[in-house]
Amino acid sequence: MDLSRGQPSAPLGCVPKPGESWRPIGRTALVGAASLASVDLVRPLVPEEFEVVSVLPGRTLATVFVADYGPGSTLEYHEFGLQPALVRFRGVTAAWNGLLLVDSPASVRGGELLGFRKQLADFEWREGVGAGGRASGDCIVRLGGREVARIRYRQGRLPLPGAPVRAAMVRDDMVLACSNRLRGRYRWSTVHVEPAEGGPAGCLRRFSRPIVSAVVTEYRGVMADDVRALGFLPHRRRARIEVEPPGGPSPSPGS
Repeated sequence: MDLSRGQPSAPLGCVPKPGESWRPIGRTALVGAASLASVDLVRPLVPEEFEVVSVLPGRTLATVFVADYGPGSTLEYHEFGLQPALVRFRGVTAAWNGLLLVDSPASVRGGELLGFRKQLADFEWREGVGAGGRASGDCIVRLGGREVARIRYRQGRLPLPGAPVRAAMVRDDMVLACSNRLRGRYRWSTVHVEPAEGGPAGCLRRFSRPIVSAVVTEYRGVMADDVRALGFLPHRRRARIEVEPPGGPSPSPGS
């Protein structure tokens, strides 16, 4: 199954370069929830050049997820993401990633090349499969040894349609957007996200109760596809990130 739109995918085990997409294949579940958040609350979490998009008066859509990309994926790793708002830049609406935690240095590097700021974290994940093949489990995410969030979930029976997600990012002084598309067994589910007070995901405590929560199993797809440049932020300092050659950085003279 190829969900890409003409953009080549990176070889397995390699850090995707700009212009290459990522291929995720789920090992355990993908768990996510969407809530309403006050525009005033999340405004400081979004670059000032972006407009925060309201889905209801004074409210934007915030999402949180945790995923486990297993064998067959471009890179194997766990990921926790918090998107505090929908944003708009030059007519394009997308989700803004305010927090991305992974347990793979290669994923951190790949994120840098694309414009996503990822941080190394630790994941403690337990999952079981019950009647009807429905997944349930819990995951604890820690950053620097301190707990960020606990996620507990139980997959339901009611099917949900999957939907593509467009994400916005800033690489140096350039605003980019990309598409993420997954297919799998989407089910309306019970999801509890318990952020640590005062932690980097603490704003979740002030969001509404989830309006939609889902657990997705047997999923695969494409991420960082259909990358487009939306414009430049001329007042930002340009600090270009160069792609290292396959063998790593070139040795400096005399080394």
